[in-house]
Amino acid sequence: MLSLYAQDPEVQDALRQAFADIKSQMVTLPPEAVQQQNEEELGQHLPELPGESLLECLPNGEDLEEKVYLEFPGYLDKLIDDVMEAPPPGHTYAITSDALTRKKQVVSTDSDLLTPDEKRQHHKEVQAAMQAELATWHKHRCFERRSRKRARNIIDCRWVLKWKVIIGPSGSRQRTIRARLTVRGFKDRDADNLESYAGTSTRWSQRIVASQAVVRGWRIVSADVAKAFLQGVSYEELSRITGRPLREVCFELPANCMALLRTLPGYSDFDPVLEVLACTKPGTGLKDAPKAFNLKLGQVTRDTCGLRSVSYDAELEVLHEDGEATLMVAKHVDDLKIAGTESKIKWFLAKLAAVFGELTVHWDSFTNCGVRHHLDTVSYTHLTLPTKRIV
Repeated sequence: MLSLYAQDPEVQDALRQAFADIKSQMVTLPPEAVQQQNEEELGQHLPELPGESLLECLPNGEDLEEKVYLEFPGYLDKLIDDVMEAPPPGHTYAITSDALTRKKQVVSTDSDLLTPDEKRQHHKEVQAAMQAELATWHKHRCFERRSRKRARNIIDCRWVLKWKVIIGPSGSRQRTIRARLTVRGFKDRDADNLESYAGTSTRWSQRIVASQAVVRGWRIVSADVAKAFLQGVSYEELSRITGRPLREVCFELPANCMALLRTLPGYSDFDPVLEVLACTKPGTGLKDAPKAFNLKLGQVTRDTCGLRSVSYDAELEVLHEDGEATLMVAKHVDDLKIAGTESKIKWFLAKLAAVFGELTVHWDSFTNCGVRHHLDTVSYTHLTLPTKRIV
């Protein structure tokens, strides 16, 4: 059944009452239907229970500091409209409500944001994660030093600290802290004049890749580019490609990060009073980051590898050799679904890795764009929707 937990007695009472009211609306399933995972069976027997209605019943006291969860274990995650794929093994989807901000979101409780108590308890791990993130920005040459008096469009930034579960080669699971530096792009002076674009292939293109893998006896693979928004084209390249004026975006780190910044090569004497960090390319949080990465990805897939976009969808690309299609790629921002012969796929992945670094690759069995894919031994691709939405 659904599970909910909280420490505050007032929250517990409110959740119990709200859950009892909604539970009375549920239909008792016969034993055979309980075990049936078929999408149509679930659609017939499970009512639409918006978990948000439970959270609306929470007390509004400003003194509540804890985060409250309504968990949806197992197949019950299909009741959450915002869920587009099944959680990884060991994860559970939950709807959370921050009692202070009253914001709601769907999360995986194994990869949740750190609470203030956890930040204090794991201070050393948090500092190490933040230093690693700064080192990643520096490695990808995302910023440079600039005099504050010559800088314009200065934006602040924030850290997003989350738990991440890492599965080792032996299958063991370990929680670690991941830090993400995010520029607060909504404060960008030029944001209203920027084109918002993220390259995503259509649902029909996603289906075509799977169907061609079956028809042609190809392998099918998913590939994910790590830190994609830090690996786009630079602002100078973006200006040259689009013909628009060179963008200037500067940001400043929180004061408690100066010691971490000064550990980077070339920043040992950085003075936040006189200097800021100038973005050399769009970083995480900026509106033009997706477009910059899409242009860089296109340089690899089209210019280096020779793929060409089909006429109806620019994000579905095909490689032809001697008049025959040998490779097909559907793009969804930084997630790629690839079909082709094994040798051709490995060649293509090597070209990507040479530019973007190590990729996360899954062969023949994976979830991509909310659809689970599995290629069996007789070259038949099973596509399964984890939710009731029709793709």
